[in-house]
Amino acid sequence: MNIVFTDNGNLLSEVKNFVGNGLTSEERAKVNTAIRNIRGELSEVDRYNWKEKLPEIALKNNLGGVAICIASSIVRQGFESKKIQGWASEILDKWKWADKERIDKSAFRPQGHRTVIWDMAEEFIKMTSNNLEQMKEDKLGNIENRAEYQKAVAKMILDSDYDHDVFFEKYTKRYGIVDTQDKKTFSEAVDAFRQDIEDKDFFSAYMRMDNSNSTIFREAFDDEDFMKAVIKVHGADPNSIRQAVESITERKDETVQFAACLLNETLNSPEYREAFNKGTAKTQERTM
Repeated sequence: MNIVFTDNGNLLSEVKNFVGNGLTSEERAKVNTAIRNIRGELSEVDRYNWKEKLPEIALKNNLGGVAICIASSIVRQGFESKKIQGWASEILDKWKWADKERIDKSAFRPQGHRTVIWDMAEEFIKMTSNNLEQMKEDKLGNIENRAEYQKAVAKMILDSDYDHDVFFEKYTKRYGIVDTQDKKTFSEAVDAFRQDIEDKDFFSAYMRMDNSNSTIFREAFDDEDFMKAVIKVHGADPNSIRQAVESITERKDETVQFAACLLNETLNSPEYREAFNKGTAKTQERTM
């Protein structure tokens, strides 16, 4: 059986993006730490529970990192299978800056007989060669309340102040795997979004949010959260709030009544009241 990787969101791209160029010690350390953690989890499986544990580990961690650990183990153990060995070689060829010692350290030994590695490799190949996009969707499959998810993620974004590492630490802990491409599109989206907000280009910011390539970002903010983002940067500034409301109304081709309602909700929100009180306190300090 030949394993064919498609050009869109394939496992080889996941591996390449995960390991990066390794040009700095910081980049290498980040990859090595992630691999060490994945290797530790894989080392805990045995012949009786691997079918249950492997999907959990794959969905929890970066798929590229899981592939490297499995491929390293295949190479280290020297299984006589052209299919498996060929797959492992393709994976490890993407890890340009790794030497043999690094690959040896990335290999794992499950509890019990080593042939479990072979079984896990075959299952992982099936899992990832069929449809990676489906795996990405599966990580959110157990979320019963999408509105609750949306609000939770929006809050994470705002609370993290658009810091990607802080956001993803919280997100992955709660919702599981986020692959390299998801992180890249999210990071690009929120950086540009924040800059638009700071520049008071609210129409562009709303369009960027509405049409983002990042599913995580696109599904997170609603109109209420957009206004929270404006308040977070510009406080209770009436001109900024008015311009933001007008931009949303224009973008959605809504009515004057819609704008009035959104403005009223914004002015009565806890975020606005907190920003207003802070502004009032600062004004009083300056006049004393």
